[in-house]
Amino acid sequence: MKRHQLSVPAIALAMLGVAGSAVAQQTSATIEVRGEITPPACDIRFPSGDTLTFTRAFNALDAGGTKLESQTTEMSVSCEAPTRVAVKLTDAKADSKIAFGDVTSTTWGNPTAAGYGAGFIFGLGTTPDTDGEPKKIGGFMIQAINGTATVDNAAGKIAALQSNNTHYYHSANDHINTTLVTEYSSMTNGYTFYQGSWRASGTVPVAFKDATTMLTVTPTIAKPTTLPASDEIQLDGMVNFELRYL
Repeated sequence: MKRHQLSVPAIALAMLGVAGSAVAQQTSATIEVRGEITPPACDIRFPSGDTLTFTRAFNALDAGGTKLESQTTEMSVSCEAPTRVAVKLTDAKADSKIAFGDVTSTTWGNPTAAGYGAGFIFGLGTTPDTDGEPKKIGGFMIQAINGTATVDNAAGKIAALQSNNTHYYHSANDHINTTLVTEYSSMTNGYTFYQGSWRASGTVPVAFKDATTMLTVTPTIAKPTTLPASDEIQLDGMVNFELRYL
C-alpha cells in the first residue's frame, strides 16, 4: 500500500516536467518605480492690500518731475513646512516706464538705485495725448526699508539671489540690497528670506516657513510738459510677484 501511494506523486511530477518543457522560459523581468516628490505648498499674499491708489492735481505737478508720497503694503510668504523658496518680480508694464534721466534725480524713491539700472524702476502705464499717441506717465520704485523682514517669528532680512541661487550682498551700497529689482548685475533670481543680519554673497539660502516684509512704493510722475493736461491720467502700474522653489 505504501509503495502504491508513493507512486502517485512521482507520476504527477513526471507529467509536469514533460508539460513544462513545451513552454518558453522567461529569463528576465522588470519593475518600474514611478511617482513624484512635491514641495510643500507655499503662497504669497499682500494682507494689507494689493492695490495702492495715488492722487495729485495736474497743476500741482513739479516741472522737473514729481515724487508722490510713498505708501506701504505688507508682503507675506507662507509655506506648509520649511521650504527654500524665492520671490521673483516681473514688471507687467515695463515698456511704459520713463528713464532715470527723464526727471530730476531727487524725484525717485531711491535716486542712487534708480541711477544704477532700469530694473529698479517699474512702469506706470501710458496715457494718450491729443493725437492719440501714448505718453509714458512715469515710474515707481519698491523698497524693503533696511531689508527688514520677520522670518519664522524672528528678525531677519529679505535678500536678493544671484544666478546660481546664492545670496547677493553689496556691503558698500545698502540701497541696492534694500530696493527691489527685476534684474540687475548679479541680482537676477529674485529674493528670499533668512533670520539674522546681512549674509555674505555666495551664502546658500535656507528653508523657512513664514516670512513677512513691509514694502514701500514710491511713484514718480514724468515732467508735466510731456503729459496731456486736458484729460484725467490713470496710473496703471503692475508688478507680478511669483514664487520660485529653490
